[in-house]
Amino acid sequence: VDSVVYLVDAYDKERFAESKKELDALLSNEALANVLFLILGNKIDIPDAASEDELRFHLGLTNFTTGKGKDFKA
Repeated sequence: VDSVVYLVDAYDKERFAESKKELDALLSNEALANVLFLILGNKIDIPDAASEDELRFHLGLTNFTTGKGKDFKA
């Protein structure tokens, strides 16, 4: 595996905890330790859907992402 695309429904806020649990399991898998992850918020354009920052918060990724001018350095 070279990369993983992880898609989160930004409108279904009730399932964020479940999504975080699954993402955490993938991120802690040693076989994926050197794999690039792309995390996408689907339906983010729908009114009342989670914002990009809200998704980061609920997935525990607030300080671990790039995008929109951000550059993560491990």
